[in-house]
Amino acid sequence: LASFYLIIGVIFGASAVLLTAGQYIEQLNGASTTTVSYILLAVCTLLLLGRVHWLGKIAFAVSVIAATVLFSGGLKSLISHTDPIAIATSFNFSNFSYAILILFWAIFGWEIIGNYSADVIEPKKTITRAIIMSMIVISIVYLVVAAAMQWSNLSELSDGSLTITSIIYPLFGNASYVIMAMLALFLCSSTYFLYIGGVSRLVASMANEKVLPAILNKRTSHGIPVIAVLSISVLIIGVLGFVQAGLFHLATLVAFANSFLTINALIGILAGIVLIPN
Repeated sequence: LASFYLIIGVIFGASAVLLTAGQYIEQLNGASTTTVSYILLAVCTLLLLGRVHWLGKIAFAVSVIAATVLFSGGLKSLISHTDPIAIATSFNFSNFSYAILILFWAIFGWEIIGNYSADVIEPKKTITRAIIMSMIVISIVYLVVAAAMQWSNLSELSDGSLTITSIIYPLFGNASYVIMAMLALFLCSSTYFLYIGGVSRLVASMANEKVLPAILNKRTSHGIPVIAVLSISVLIIGVLGFVQAGLFHLATLVAFANSFLTINALIGILAGIVLIPN
């Protein structure tokens, strides 16, 4: 049950990720969001059929660049802020609850790591070290970006909008729009690789256990579950088609993904409480 919740949630979530990248690219050149999403889906699917190790290196490099840009831009924005830093808004339970729901996205991804364990040399040592390092880096970047979003000087932006772009504007100026579009493109692609790569392995293992049709366990010579990857891509094409037809919207996809992934996470937590003795 948890596996099916994860698969469904990732299909909606991956579609939302592709559309997010499409929105940033649309702001640059006017291309349709869904058109960009279809193209990005095709490119990501082809790359997923390659070797995991070099795909991981690309994702790692992009993540390092993104973390560096966001951290340095956020820090510069905070340093440039001349007014006293204080929380002046009153507490709103509805907004707080919604923020807690969105924060579930901060923990999604960790459960996918287990699906890559067979591809990792010395998984106990490597995965443990990776999780500790990632938690430290992600926490620092999150806190700096959140603080900068709270106290950025929006008067420097020509449109005065409150976006991630606004916090790196003091450091990168007008180039911020292009930088954020490229970062969004690469980060969304990396997120897609992580989720679809991990879930396709989950689908293949379920096929191997005869929970799903056996054909979904077909792999390439490098161990890539090719049929599972292509099948998930077809389902995502269907979701994007619903979006293009106006039946779904980005916010709807995020809500669907949140629902299924949150239930999956809760099942995992309850299982952990029962199974882990300490």
